[in-house]
Amino acid sequence: MLNNVVCQDCSQAFSSNNTVGNLIVVYVWWNDKSAPISSVTDSNGNSYTILASTLATNTSAGGDYSNELAYASNIASGPNTVTVHLPVNSSHTGVFIGEYSGIATAFPLDQATSITAIIPQGTATAGPVTTTANGELIFAGFFEPNGINITVGTGYTSRFNDNTFTLVEDKIQAAAGSVTSSVAYSGSANPYFASMVTFQTAVQRGIQVSSRSDKLSDSRPSATSNHTFAFTVNNQITGSSTKPGISRRF
Repeated sequence: MLNNVVCQDCSQAFSSNNTVGNLIVVYVWWNDKSAPISSVTDSNGNSYTILASTLATNTSAGGDYSNELAYASNIASGPNTVTVHLPVNSSHTGVFIGEYSGIATAFPLDQATSITAIIPQGTATAGPVTTTANGELIFAGFFEPNGINITVGTGYTSRFNDNTFTLVEDKIQAAAGSVTSSVAYSGSANPYFASMVTFQTAVQRGIQVSSRSDKLSDSRPSATSNHTFAFTVNNQITGSSTKPGISRRF
C-alpha cells in the first residue's frame, strides 16, 4: 500500500500476476476535498467503476480530506500496476489495492456507502447497508487523519493496518441482511473517514473467495459458514488454519 505519500497520479503495483476473471478493489484517501477521484486506470487496461466518495473539511487535522472506493471486475491476467488519478497533487495520500476471486464477473456490486463522522466512544463505523444475497464479500477502508491506534472490527479480517492512519478489512457475510463495518480507535472525539462496499459472489453456495494485497497475512479462522474463504498473500507463506465450513490459504 502507498501510505501517507505525496502524489497526484498515484501508482501501486501488485507483487505477482493478476488472475483473469478476478476482482480488484481500490481504497484511497487524500488531502483535498475539491473533487472526487478523476479516474482509476491500470497497466492491463481494466475498466474501473468509482463509487460514492466522502469529501470534507477536517479542521482538527489541519486540512481537507477525502476517501473513496473503486473496483474493476472480470479483470485481465498478468503483471499489473494500478494508478489512481487525483484531482490535485495531494500532500498526504494512501492507496490500497486488493484482488479477490470467486466474485461475480458481471455486475458484482451490491451496496456501497461512504461517511465522515466523529468517533463515538472509540468505535468508528461504516454503514449499515442491507445486502441482497447470501455469502457477499464485505470490504471496508477506514482513515483517521490525526494518527491514533486502530484495531480491526469484530468478525472482520485486517488486510492492512498501519496502526496510525489506515485500516482495510473484509469478511464474508453468511446470510443477506443488514451489515456494518467497524474499527476500534484508541481515542474518541476524533474525525474519521470510511467507505464500505459489498460484492456478490459467482455462486451462492460452495464458493471460494481469495484475496491478496502485497503485504498482509492473517491466519485466524472466522465464523463458520457454508462458504469457502481463502486469503493469499504474495510471497509470504505463514501457515494454514481451518474450521468446519471455511478454509484459508496463506
